[in-house]
Amino acid sequence: MPPAEIILVENVTPFHKALNLGASRVRTGCFVEVDADMILDECCFQALWQCMLPGVGIVMGFLRDALVGRTCCIKMFRKECFHHVQLRDSISPDTDFAEDITRLGWSIVYALRREDDVDKRLWHTFGQHRPNYTPSYTYTKHLILGRRYRYRTDWGGLRWHLGELQRSSHSSSLLAQIAMAHGVFLKEQTDLPRPYPTGEDFRFIEGFLANEGAYDLRKVATLLVPARSPKALFRNCYRLGIDLRKHNAFPAFERGIRLLEQSGQPLVWVAKIGLCHGLFSQSYSRTQLEEDYDKLCEFLPRETLSRGLRGKLQHFARRLRDSVSALQR
Repeated sequence: MPPAEIILVENVTPFHKALNLGASRVRTGCFVEVDADMILDECCFQALWQCMLPGVGIVMGFLRDALVGRTCCIKMFRKECFHHVQLRDSISPDTDFAEDITRLGWSIVYALRREDDVDKRLWHTFGQHRPNYTPSYTYTKHLILGRRYRYRTDWGGLRWHLGELQRSSHSSSLLAQIAMAHGVFLKEQTDLPRPYPTGEDFRFIEGFLANEGAYDLRKVATLLVPARSPKALFRNCYRLGIDLRKHNAFPAFERGIRLLEQSGQPLVWVAKIGLCHGLFSQSYSRTQLEEDYDKLCEFLPRETLSRGLRGKLQHFARRLRDSVSALQR
C-alpha cells in the first residue's frame, strides 16, 4: 500500500510543533508519522491500515532496533483526532496526546505480525529504527527518556527499558543506562529541542568511561551492602558514584554495576539509578539527596518502599558479599 502523498517537515523543533504542522497539511483520513531514522517494511502501511477500525485513533507498530531489539513505535494517526486535540508542549507530547484522545473516546491499538522463522523478540515489528548511536545521540536520547518515564510515573516502563539495555550487547548500552538513570532527575517540563544539547555533563561522562583510575573493590562492597531501606540503598549508591567520579574509577564503577546485576536484589534498579546519578555530582549534599530521592519516589511503587523488604535487602547483602569475595579470590 503506497502512500497517497508524502509531506516533508524539516527544521521544525521541538517534536510537538513538527507533528502538529505536518498533521495540518494532511488531506487524507489517516496518516503515518515517519522519522528520518526509520526504514519501513513493505507491509507496514497496509498492516497499520487494517487495524484502523472505527473508533481507533492511533495504530502503533514496533520497530527493530540495534540497541534494545524491539522498540516503539511507528504510528498511524486518524486525522480527525487533530481537529479536537493538538500535541501539547510537554516533556512527553506523544503520550499526552494519546491520553487526550482516549478521554474523547478514541482507542489506541497495536498492530501484530507474527513470523515463525524469526526470533520471537522481533515479532510484531514493521520496520527498522536505525539511528546512528553516537555517544552524544545515545546520551541525549536516553537522558530525555529517563525524564519522560518519571513524568508519566511509569516505573514499570523504566525498569523494562533498563533491563533491555542491560541485556544488550551493543557498545552504547552502558552509556544509555547511565544517561537514562540520570535523566530521571531532570527538571525540564516542556518539549525539548532535537537534537538536545549535550553540555558539560556529557563531556564528563564521555571522559569517565575512558578512564582507568584505581579504586578498592572492597570499598564498593562496603557502600553497597549495609542498606536496610530503599532510601539507604539509594543514598549509599549515590555516594559511591560521587566517590568513583573523584577517582576517575570507571573499572570499579563497571564492576559495581555487574555486582548489582548479578545479585538478584529486588531493588537493583533503585541501586543502579543511585550509582549512575551519583557520577554527575562533585560533592555530597544531604539536601540534594533528599530532593532527588523525593523525585524518585514520585513513581516508585508503594510496595518497593515498604518495610517488608528488609529481609530481602539483607539477603541481597549476603549475596553481594559472596560475589565480592569470589571476585577477590
